[in-house]
Amino acid sequence: MNRAIACAVFTAATVALLSHSHAVFADPSASVGFSKLGGRIIRSLDIAPRNPDLILVGNKGSDAGDGAVFVSRDGGVSWRYLNGNKPLAPQATDVQAVKRVSSDVILAGTWKHGLYRSVDAGARFERVASFPSVDVRGFAQLRSGRLFAATGDKGILKSDDAGATWSATGLATGFFWSVTANAEGTLLASSPASGVHRSVDGGENWTLLLAQEGVYHAESRGRLLAVAGEAGLQVSDDGGVQWRSV
Repeated sequence: MNRAIACAVFTAATVALLSHSHAVFADPSASVGFSKLGGRIIRSLDIAPRNPDLILVGNKGSDAGDGAVFVSRDGGVSWRYLNGNKPLAPQATDVQAVKRVSSDVILAGTWKHGLYRSVDAGARFERVASFPSVDVRGFAQLRSGRLFAATGDKGILKSDDAGATWSATGLATGFFWSVTANAEGTLLASSPASGVHRSVDGGENWTLLLAQEGVYHAESRGRLLAVAGEAGLQVSDDGGVQWRSV
């Protein structure tokens, strides 16, 4: 898989907010606050649903220790490091997924170094030792509070205790790039290897909605679906029966 192509697939909100250039991880001792994210590749994004001024992003770098989480509380005007001004792990290069679960709990998923969790709004992150994968690609959350994580080798995992413990869903194996949930509770899991899978029962059962390689992200709003990947952007107006390229 071409990681350069994969990392270029983002939601419209990501493109509007963030720039993509060579990653530079500032010396943590020099400054904990800064005005722009310029000079960094931003791999992950989460905007608080009830507070659009609160934004979390994860850094993608090339060197050990580049994997960091940043927060803005003023809609992107200014930024600060989380985790005590330190990377999530000394060897982590990428933070591939971030999720604000509640006012206190934040999740951050890395490439090759597993899942990290904070219970104090990001002041300190600790690795979730029992998480079964080291490659975390994305998060989603239902209104019930159930969480989902897309992984590079263990399919889609679920948690019912704010990310403290995790178990398998009906998609227990495979490489998944993202998982999303809409207001109605429909889940879409995107795999560059197999396509887009859908669940309407909280992740217990899944159906293959679009069989296509090179898929990285899917969103749904009622019967309207959009899928992004190496084939471009594809849209369905009838719940996934027919598709058109846009």
